[in-house]
Amino acid sequence: MDKIAVLLALTVFEAAAQSSNFASVGYAAGGAAYLQLPVTAQAASLCGAATAWRDNLVGTEYNPAIYDGLTEGSYFLSGTYSLMTLDRRHIGVDAAASVGSYLVVGLSFINAGVNAIPQTNDVGDSLGTFNYNENAVAVSVAGRLLWHISLGATLRYLNEGMLNGNANGLGADVGATWQPVDFLCVGVSVQNIGGTLWWNTGHSDPVLTTFRAGIEASFLKNSLRAELDMLKPLQQPEEAALGLQYTLFNIVSVRGGMSLDIDAASMHSSYPDYGVGVGVHYSFFGFDYGLWIPDSDLGLTHKFTISFLLGNPFN
Repeated sequence: MDKIAVLLALTVFEAAAQSSNFASVGYAAGGAAYLQLPVTAQAASLCGAATAWRDNLVGTEYNPAIYDGLTEGSYFLSGTYSLMTLDRRHIGVDAAASVGSYLVVGLSFINAGVNAIPQTNDVGDSLGTFNYNENAVAVSVAGRLLWHISLGATLRYLNEGMLNGNANGLGADVGATWQPVDFLCVGVSVQNIGGTLWWNTGHSDPVLTTFRAGIEASFLKNSLRAELDMLKPLQQPEEAALGLQYTLFNIVSVRGGMSLDIDAASMHSSYPDYGVGVGVHYSFFGFDYGLWIPDSDLGLTHKFTISFLLGNPFN
């Protein structure tokens, strides 16, 4: 069996979560590396600078406390589809509902993988196709406390499958936001706490824990938003991300972002990833497009997100 195509597809997809400049200097990728990729079009446009971004619940994939942005009596649903190179796949669904005056419950699903990679033997005979699937199902809760502080927690089930192998695992996230004034929000989170994938072969892969902190500010009567995030995945270099959004008439938004890995020990940084995008949100309906431009040979990723908000408007 020719395993080159299979290994290449997996290596390329896993490498999406880390900078190509650091891939050969001993940093570990860990299991479920796709969890480090931005899922929604908005997050991709901002290059992941969304740990404190409560607007339209953009930051829920990075910080479960963001679900607190949903007000009492409201319901939220979004779905994202990605157009990617190399037969890769990355889709996501996010739903949330308020429960009473102080609690919000969220449910999300992420699927990633590769489809129909050809397999051949040494003489070129076809051996069919190869598929690789990665899934994450997460249940989150967020609660409102005093002093404009919100706390959130997520429990995540992980599943991966390839060839005759199958893996299952669990992980958890915790996060908090603090919004001392209307135009400023601070967010912190710890993702993938204790995450491990256990394969039916007896092998296990740790899912790398990531520490995140961000500050988001709005200007010009909330027309202009900006966020700066700092990240530290274990066994990987530090990362800085900056995201900007300008909204016209409270309907049309234009976004942009950049992120880069920084090796603080050697004072070396990667070339940045970039993101751009647009969104239209009117009444209960939203549509967003995001273009993610990674510093790698992966090529461009186009993301499309449709969202619905029923009930009261966001805070």
